Amino acid sequence: MRKSTVDLMLAAVVVIWGANYTIGKFGMQALSPDVFTLTRFLLVIPVLLFLVKWREGTLGIRKRDIPAFLLAALVGITLYQTLFVASLKYTTATNASLLVAMSPIFTVAIALLKRQERLTPMLIAGSLLAVTGVILVKGAGEHGLSFTLESLRGDVIAGVASFLFGCYPFTTARLTKTYSAMKITLYTALFGSLFLALYCGADLMSVHWAALPASAWWSLLYAAYPVTAYSLAVWNYGMEVQGASRVMPFMYLVPVTAILVAMVWIGEKMNGWQWLGAVMILGGVFLVRQGAALWQRLKAARATGEQSMKM
Repeated sequence: MRKSTVDLMLAAVVVIWGANYTIGKFGMQALSPDVFTLTRFLLVIPVLLFLVKWREGTLGIRKRDIPAFLLAALVGITLYQTLFVASLKYTTATNASLLVAMSPIFTVAIALLKRQERLTPMLIAGSLLAVTGVILVKGAGEHGLSFTLESLRGDVIAGVASFLFGCYPFTTARLTKTYSAMKITLYTALFGSLFLALYCGADLMSVHWAALPASAWWSLLYAAYPVTAYSLAVWNYGMEVQGASRVMPFMYLVPVTAILVAMVWIGEKMNGWQWLGAVMILGGVFLVRQGAALWQRLKAARATGEQSMKM
């Protein structure tokens, strides 16, 4: 698949995840966050089972890979999802979404420690530009940022969730060499749901499903299929073919799409500072993703210029 096609698919994921901040509220009005999260995975697993069996002819995985699947599910599904939802109880949605959007920083930091990434001026500049843009987009909005002692508990939880999502690409790195993105998505959702069921399975059994409003069902279906089935499969595929350091920067764009969707859906407005932040995020993502190639070109041009001066 062409690189530009993968980029477009990842851009669609950004829009889908951004819209989920608005659409997901309808489900949260009728269900607790934990039950909503578990239900969305239970809805998507049968579809993923069918798709994997249809496309690949087998659902099998090697026994020796089960621990890796369990770790990926625990980190990327159970703990991340549970902690992110829990953070919303103790801090503002603005704070939580800002902190989670910082997850690419952790990915890059771990990649640097593992010597899978080189620290270049373009990487530093792009990361700083994108982070500053995210702070402007969220901080200059109507609700702004409010880091107080009262919100400290939720802010810490959101920070841990951000760290976990930043770690997620490394938990699936070995699996992507053997399994398709769809199969990785299936088994991380399956094992992650088992862990979630241990946490809130009893609450799931007490829900009066027939009384749920249509808006809650639509919210659940959206969270199950576009947000989970499509987006996680594309995300895993993107990391397989492009690498975590090139895919994770798309997370910086989620707050922008979240506000844009809210503008259309519920009439929220962006001010000049937020538009500036959006442009900075786009520039930062470009530098992070294209920075290595640009830096090599600059070095080559400098070397050529120095040689010309010596002649």
